[in-house]
Amino acid sequence: MEMRNCKKCGRVFAAGFGEKICQECKEKEDEMFTVVKDYIYDHPHATVKEISEETEVEEETILRYLREGRIEVAEDSLSLLTCEKCGKSIKSGKYCNECAAKLSNALNTALDNARAKNAYTGPIMHTQDLNR
Repeated sequence: MEMRNCKKCGRVFAAGFGEKICQECKEKEDEMFTVVKDYIYDHPHATVKEISEETEVEEETILRYLREGRIEVAEDSLSLLTCEKCGKSIKSGKYCNECAAKLSNALNTALDNARAKNAYTGPIMHTQDLNR
């Protein structure tokens, strides 16, 4: 564990792997998420502005939940998000299913190519033991 400053409140805390916020801020974040999730469950066609006003959670935080894929908009509601690659309307995340699949395939191809380049196929040099 290492000591870090919390990204939200600035307090020093003992951080585990990948932790960026302190336990207290994490608990507050979890509470806000639960309030937003419950409100959306009860009001599936609410706008981000309405959700923010009723839950007292900032609009940016609600949009972050959508981008992270933690919540999604109702199937028949107006989409709030667009795919960052093609601009198509999406319910959550950063990419539509098609673009996500293309990006995944491109990444896998690049990894395969990198592995192939690193595989040495040239001649092997042998040395002779001169002490024999």
